[in-house]
Parts: sequence; structure tokens; C-alpha cells
Amino acid sequence: WDISLAFIIVFYAIVVPLRICFEDTVSTGGGGALSLLKSTAGWSWFDAFNDILFGIDIIANFRTTYITKDGVYELDEKKVALSYLKSWFFIDFIASIPLGRIIKLLGTAWNSGGIGKLNKIARILRFVKIAKLFRVLKLGKVVSLLQIRFGINGNYFKLLSAGTFLLGVWHYIACVFWYISYETGFCDWGVAETGQDVLYFKYGDAAGFDNPNGFIECLSDWVPWASIVDESLQTQYTQAFFWAVMITTGVGKDVAPETNIEVAFTIIIIFAGVLIDAFIIGTITNTLAELDAVASIKREKLEAVNQFLRKNRIKLKLKMEINDYYDFFFANKTDSADVVSDLPHELFSKMEVTLKIAKVESCDIFAGARKQVLMRIIEGAYYEISLPKQILTIEKKKSYKMYIVQKGTVSLFLTKLSVEEKWQDLFSTMKKHRMWIGESSTYGFTEVIDEANAANETRKKENMA
Repeated sequence: WDISLAFIIVFYAIVVPLRICFEDTVSTGGGGALSLLKSTAGWSWFDAFNDILFGIDIIANFRTTYITKDGVYELDEKKVALSYLKSWFFIDFIASIPLGRIIKLLGTAWNSGGIGKLNKIARILRFVKIAKLFRVLKLGKVVSLLQIRFGINGNYFKLLSAGTFLLGVWHYIACVFWYISYETGFCDWGVAETGQDVLYFKYGDAAGFDNPNGFIECLSDWVPWASIVDESLQTQYTQAFFWAVMITTGVGKDVAPETNIEVAFTIIIIFAGVLIDAFIIGTITNTLAELDAVASIKREKLEAVNQFLRKNRIKLKLKMEINDYYDFFFANKTDSADVVSDLPHELFSKMEVTLKIAKVESCDIFAGARKQVLMRIIEGAYYEISLPKQILTIEKKKSYKMYIVQKGTVSLFLTKLSVEEKWQDLFSTMKKHRMWIGESSTYGFTEVIDEANAANETRKKENMA
């Protein structure tokens, strides 16, 4: 439910600014399927449907438990409702009120009575849509749930979040820039009514011919050309998005605002761009440093180990084996439950069971074993990292370990059998008992070899007969 609402919130966060700021120019010449941005009956029904969904969410939140400061779930209905009223209720309520429909009804009444103007009502209605953006404030909780749900690495998630934040900021700056440009007026050619030569004039709410110096002034202005209103929404939005990227990064053409609102907006965006650049650079730097933390620990550990080995004049072969072990150890360190060993005993036990139960139950030797037996085995089992080419056990040598392969492969090497006489019997026995690489079996090395020898002896007797 929360994830579904999050997708709706993200959709509104993208589309609402476009509907507010590009609605006029799209209706002028954007055309096509993108004219859906204009206020239509379809949007009205879509908004109404989502308002109902978020209304249901408000009701559900009054009965949704939360974790207290003591770490327990609060089940008291009054306390749950009071907590929601003090936290997210106001934002959810404001964002869910169908203000658009209310203002439309009031506008119809006022207009029929000769009070007010429809264009003012339409403008108010346009900015009422901003109320729906308040829901964006709730995305943090849902995003955390998504990170846990899909198991995204925390450091990569930080980079993804920073990139998404930057794109979102550019999107909103682009929309506001376009709206201000339209209200101020776009640049275009025109012939003054006085019969003077061709001059620049501004197209939009501030339409009108400039003074004779308008040619120079308009060239230095940051508003787009008037012809762009006849282009598609993709072209209009691309131009606005480019301006947003340019002004926040300081890369591109010079920006020379003319009117007071243009100057004020440009100052704010330049200042915001400095903060955004600092935030993004800081986030990337810290994230990359954290990504390299394991490698740094590995380097320090290997340096200390090699210094110890040199001091004690350990032979090269053994030195290489020790280094190989640490390389392999750090590469597979996170496979061990030791990384969560600081969990409370009950949670750690549940984690151990979750990690080991499937492998233990897959062994035929434990088929039909009672739950208590499996739990005792899991309690006594521990993780052990083995190097490539490391010998785990040797036939007929007493061992107090039983291995269950968690990850990787194990190879079986035969050293005491005649290849010419016994390979065929050995492999048929291995196949019979599923003794292949990476699989568990009820048979050990000795049983496999004994059965292969017995099959070989039987075949010899048959040949002699």
C-alpha cells in the first residue's frame, strides 16, 4: 500500500509542476498527446480517484501502530490517533482536500453573480495543485522501506538518492523558469506601429513594443524566443531544463536578467546552485570513501601481516598462502553472520536459523530429523572460509568435522585407486549417491570407495567365471 502511494506521489511531483507552468504554452502549440497536461475531465477524475485513495490512507493511519521510544509497538488506539494528529495528519489532510473542485464551484457562483473574473479563478486553481506536492515530504519513509525490500547497498543508495534529488531540483527550477519567462514575455521580431525599423518586442502577458534600444536589451535577456510556443512540449521542456542545469553549474552562456523578478529569481537559483553543488560533491566524496572502507581495512591488515611475516622470516610459499587466505577472507567476509553478531541473542538465533536451515535440511542424512535435532545442529555449526586448493580432509584420517557446502564447490581427488580398473565403478557409485561437486550426500569418501571396490571385485569374478 505504501509503495503504491509512493509511486502516485512521485507521479504528482513530476506532473504537477508541468501542468502549472507549461499549461499555457502547451495549449498554444504543444499539441498532440502532450496536450493531456491541460486541465481536462480526465485529469479531474484521476485527481478525484487519488484523493479518495489518500483519504483512505488517512483513515488507515489513525489505526496504524508505531514504535515508541522504548522500542515497543503502541497498540492503544487513542495514543495511535493522537500521535498521527501531531505528526503527518495536517500534511495529509491539506494534500487530500479537493481544493480544485471547491474553487471551481465557488468560481461558477461568483461569475454568475457578476463577482470576480474567470481568468483569476483559473490562475488560483492552477496554484492550488501545489498542495498535492506536500505529500512528497512522506517519501523518506517509503524510500527506506524500498531500500530494505530490494536490499540496495547503502552507499549506492546514497548516490542514487543524490542523483534523484539533483534531477528533481533541476526539474522544478526549469518549470519555474518557464513560468516566469512566459509571464515576463518571450522575445520576437516585430514592426512598431510608428513605422520604425524592425525591433524586438516581448510576447506574453507583457506584450508590447520596446524602445529603439529593445534590440540590444532583448538579446541580453534570458527569456526564450516567442516561436518556441509553437514547438512541442519536449522542445520547450528541454530548453527550460538546459537553463536550470546551466544556471546551477555555471556552465554555458551568460545570463543577464532584465526585470526585477528575473533578477531576484536568478540570484536565488545561483545561491541554491552553490549549495546544491556543495551537497552533491560532499555526498559523492563521503560515499566513495565509505565504499573504499573495506579495501582500506584490508590494506592495513595485509600490511601488518606481511610485516610480521618478514620479521619472522617465513618462507615464501607459506607467505603466499597466508596472503591468499586474507584476500579470500575479505572477499567473502560479508557472507558470515559475524557482521550481525551484536544483535540481541534472540534475533541473532533467528538469523542463524534463517541462514543455515535450508542447507541442513537439504542433506539426506538429516531427512526426517526432528526439529529439535536440526536446531542443535544449527547451534553447533559455524562458518569456515576455505581457500582454493585447500585440503579439507583425507580418507581414513580421523576427523571431528562434517562439512556442509554453503557457497562454492568442493572437489574429490582419488590417490589410491587404479585408474584403469576403478574409474568406471567409482563414477557410477558417485552418480548413484549424488556425490557431485557442490552437492551434499549421506556418503563419505570411504563409503564411495568401498562400494566402488566391491563393484570392481564382482566384475572380476564374473569375468573369471
